[in-house]
Amino acid sequence: MGIMDKRRQERCELTKEEREFIEKLYRTNQESLFNYAIGRLEKSNAEEAVQNVFLDLCRKDKKDDDGKYKIEKVMQYDDPVKWLYKSLKLSISQIIRKKQQLAQLM
Repeated sequence: MGIMDKRRQERCELTKEEREFIEKLYRTNQESLFNYAIGRLEKSNAEEAVQNVFLDLCRKDKKDDDGKYKIEKVMQYDDPVKWLYKSLKLSISQIIRKKQQLAQLM
C-alpha cells in the first residue's frame, strides 16, 4: 500500500448530514462571500478564497485539540456564517501574502 493510499484510507468521509449542511451553507452564502472577497481581490483570487473556505470545512484529515473535525464544530455553532466570514478573511490574507511574496521574488 502506497503512502497516498494509506492517507486516503485514514481520512473520514463526510456524512450525509455534513454534506447537506455544507451544500446549504454554500447555496445560501457563496454569492455574498464572493462579493466580500471581490472587494479585496481579483476575480480569480476571490473565487479561490471562497473555495478555500469550503475546502477547509470539508477536510477530515485532522482533528483539533478537542478531538473534533472542523465540520463537527461548525455544525454546532449558533451562527456558522460568522465562521465562514472569519475563515474567508484568513483565506484572503493568505492569498494576499502569497502574492506579495511572489512579487518580492520577481
